[in-house]
Amino acid sequence: MRKKKRLGRLFSGYFSNSNLNTPKEEKELIIQLMGIPLKDFAEKYHETHRNNNFQFTSATKQPLSDKLFNELYLNLTTLNYSKIIESISNNNYTSTHTIGNDSIISFILKNSATKAIHIESFLKAGLVPSFNDFVTAMRENLHIEIVKILHAYYDGDIAAIHYEDFQDKSLSIIAIEQKNKEAFDFFRQLSAPLKPARYGLNAMDAIAPPPSQSQLNNAIEIFTTLADDGVMPYSIHTESRIKSWLPKDVTHSYKNYFKTLNEAMSKRVESLPIVQEEIYTRTVSKIKAFKERITFIENQIISCNLADTSVPPAHSVTSNLQEPSPADLPIELKANIVEMQMMLDKKDWSGFIDKLYTMAEEYDMPEYKNLALMQLIQQNPPKEHLSTLINDKDVTIVPQTLTIAIMSNNIAAMKLLIPLSLDFSERSANDFLGENSAVFDVSGEMENLLNERVDLLN
Repeated sequence: MRKKKRLGRLFSGYFSNSNLNTPKEEKELIIQLMGIPLKDFAEKYHETHRNNNFQFTSATKQPLSDKLFNELYLNLTTLNYSKIIESISNNNYTSTHTIGNDSIISFILKNSATKAIHIESFLKAGLVPSFNDFVTAMRENLHIEIVKILHAYYDGDIAAIHYEDFQDKSLSIIAIEQKNKEAFDFFRQLSAPLKPARYGLNAMDAIAPPPSQSQLNNAIEIFTTLADDGVMPYSIHTESRIKSWLPKDVTHSYKNYFKTLNEAMSKRVESLPIVQEEIYTRTVSKIKAFKERITFIENQIISCNLADTSVPPAHSVTSNLQEPSPADLPIELKANIVEMQMMLDKKDWSGFIDKLYTMAEEYDMPEYKNLALMQLIQQNPPKEHLSTLINDKDVTIVPQTLTIAIMSNNIAAMKLLIPLSLDFSERSANDFLGENSAVFDVSGEMENLLNERVDLLN
């Protein structure tokens, strides 16, 4: 039952933007459906962003031990900041440590009334702020001085994009959402985007009806600043919402702005069918390509199940992969296939191998390890991960395995495979590549390895 529930989350509701608890797998599928490599997405949207964001893992992130966490929490609650500074100086607390989904700095900002002077002392001792620490400071409504201190020690891009609830947001927009005019002015001066996405809500859309007179004055100033900057809202509902609280004299002063806005919105409404058709066409093609990719991998698995003991010629490695139908594959197995492919895309080698072993045992498919090895070789992972699979008792090294290594120019894999391939009749790169030999340029180092193998054969 647990698996089926998980699958329901994985393959349904792709484009819901109302659920903050949307599973990571579903969000990653959406990214791939739109044709964006996960690696590129992680780099663009900062893998350290974890508040309602995609949960990318990184080898540079280290969960803080229970002992060090208890020490930190005790020192925070007893205001023993000198001890914290000492621990930072001794590298007990570093910028790579995490507590749950938070960096050390974000955890401190969320869980203590630490003053700006103490935050600065932590940074001086060696902690380095991340982009997400600014998001935390905004969401916690911390004093602008703390934000400025974080910025003084930050060497990243303050104009970066924070992805949250399927929306692009800049620090300027988050400041508006928090009704923090000082922070808005600060980040705007630093060029944090007011329109982070061409098709998406922007800074003008983020202005909410002010709850008090003091907030009204701030909201008016934010509106006039954005209007003077030429920022037009994306949502067709924003104009009426702003006019519902904006004083009539200000509305009158900006009548030309609203006239221009009405004209722009009219054009957008007129062109909406064309835009919808364009988005539909683009999305359908992406979904079709993604489905074809999954079907291809499913067929590969079926071919493993149907394979006999004979070994086909090297040039026909994939010739039999398109014949079987994937209709009989369990849906749970399909989900595992997709998840493993995502792990390869993210270069999560350990996760890929762990998932492979779990799947091979659960579905009694030890032969799938042979195909997985070929997939892994194509990605050029570190030697230790290749060695794990190559030396597995269920793995059979066949000529096609070497063919894949040659095509991928994977020198590390070839060095591991050569001692296990001495009973193959193929001797040269052309022998292994077969009809494909004219397509691939074989590196000099690969040729040397194959020549060494010939010497062993002799």
